[in-house]
Amino acid sequence: MKLTNLILTTPYLSLEPIFYHEVSPTPLKNPRLISHNPPAAELIGLDPSRLNAKELEELLNGTLLLEGSRPYAMCYAGHQFGYYVQRLGDGRAINLGMTNGWNLQLKGSGQTLYSRQGDGRAVLRSSIREYLMSEAIDAAEKNDFTLVNDLLALAQNPYDEHERFERYAQPTPHAFKNLKLSCSS
Repeated sequence: MKLTNLILTTPYLSLEPIFYHEVSPTPLKNPRLISHNPPAAELIGLDPSRLNAKELEELLNGTLLLEGSRPYAMCYAGHQFGYYVQRLGDGRAINLGMTNGWNLQLKGSGQTLYSRQGDGRAVLRSSIREYLMSEAIDAAEKNDFTLVNDLLALAQNPYDEHERFERYAQPTPHAFKNLKLSCSS
């Protein structure tokens, strides 16, 4: 299936409005898709070979809304920084809707009612960390602990040289040779 053929539902919005805030994503000015995950595309019923990079970029940037999508941020309660907080919420995540049992969510897509004083954006380092951890957990659930062990070794000795991890240090693809990434806190 093509991306633009996905139809989303938003059952969460059948709850009382106190549990969510409808909000539109705030697009970036010059987004660039540098990677995508074909197995994740398959999970939601997409054919990875039929993915259009421009459409995917527009969806992830919040400028393409799929049929049935009603973007919203969730409100919930929980513990934060060691204290119970009665009203937390998605401060940097906007839900687009569900398809095939999966919730599609944009991280760092702009301010929501729950962003406090933040801009609702996601720092690159935390996004990469979350992605690597989700991939490691997925592999571990299939009894492959290679990535878990690799990440643990790197975390325990972050400044040591790790020759066995050179497989992760691929040359930059030609299409991205001028791409510059920067992280700051």
